[in-house]
Amino acid sequence: MSDRDYLEPPPEEVDRPDSPIPPRTRRLSNESPHTPGSGGRGSNGPSSNSAATAYNVMRKWNLKFSGTRGKDAETFLQRIEEGRKLVPVSDEDILRCLPFFLTGIALYWFRGKKDRLTSWATFKHAWRTRFSDPDFQFALRDEIMRRTQGKNEPVADYLTCLNALFDRVSPPWSEAEKVSVACRNLIPRLQIAVRRDEIEDVEALEYFATRAESSHTAAHRYRAPPTPEKSLFPDLAYRTPRNSSKHGKYNESVAALNTSDASSTSTVSGSRKKKGGPKNPPSDDSSVATASTSATTSRPKPARATTAKCWNCDATGHLSRDCEAAPKMHCYRCGRAEVTLRTCPDCSGKD
Repeated sequence: MSDRDYLEPPPEEVDRPDSPIPPRTRRLSNESPHTPGSGGRGSNGPSSNSAATAYNVMRKWNLKFSGTRGKDAETFLQRIEEGRKLVPVSDEDILRCLPFFLTGIALYWFRGKKDRLTSWATFKHAWRTRFSDPDFQFALRDEIMRRTQGKNEPVADYLTCLNALFDRVSPPWSEAEKVSVACRNLIPRLQIAVRRDEIEDVEALEYFATRAESSHTAAHRYRAPPTPEKSLFPDLAYRTPRNSSKHGKYNESVAALNTSDASSTSTVSGSRKKKGGPKNPPSDDSSVATASTSATTSRPKPARATTAKCWNCDATGHLSRDCEAAPKMHCYRCGRAEVTLRTCPDCSGKD
């Protein structure tokens, strides 16, 4: 051993900048005794440094789980696995750092189980048994089958959530299976608008479904064009054809007359049935003629029968011979009340 080795200061001492002795040189190696993995003093070993590095990495993954009801245990596992794909972290370091990202009942559970959780696989199995469904894949498939689109949920949001469920299925489903489930669980109006036979994957389904949804929304927002009087350029505004307005009014009047005629006819026929019906039923020839006449009539019937006044009850719409009210004394020729045809001052001497 040379004199230089005897005069070498210990590693704990630091060279003073005003010292006349030249800075000490490194012994046998260019590595610092404090460098991780060098085995020098001040180091806790490679395992400690790797766990500290893993903790600093996991802090950026936004991990937090308390174990309370309503918290998603599967999302916590998925977040860790996504982070490990980006930055490789060993199972040992993950398990050593997990207590710093758990709170509440989840932290107490982990502290009681940590001696038996020797790998990430055993941790996931125990985690799902405690905070999720132990038969996770079966429960996941049942959840997918029951996941339908909400009444006011955009179809793009619905398919995004459904794809997130599809990603957790193991073994993964084929595109045909995914499309079949997604189409079946759409809201009814989109099931009618989207043609299942033309869709090969979920991406194509989202393309056609979003356009059908936009068309449906646009149809509900439609409004009639402004009239020329309310338009900035009256010459360019839409004008309703004159013939269409006339035909529309004519059709409305015809429909109203037909309705009134039908009601008056039913009233007359009902009164006849109550009185015993007609003595001589109409022959087949007369009924055929009546049917053909009503079928070939193009103009509405006159409203004379509907505006007639009943001399028995003073109501309109029927005649006195068809009146269902209690009979009152009146002249059957002029309608004067409290007289008969023989005692009527207007009609008794006209026979």
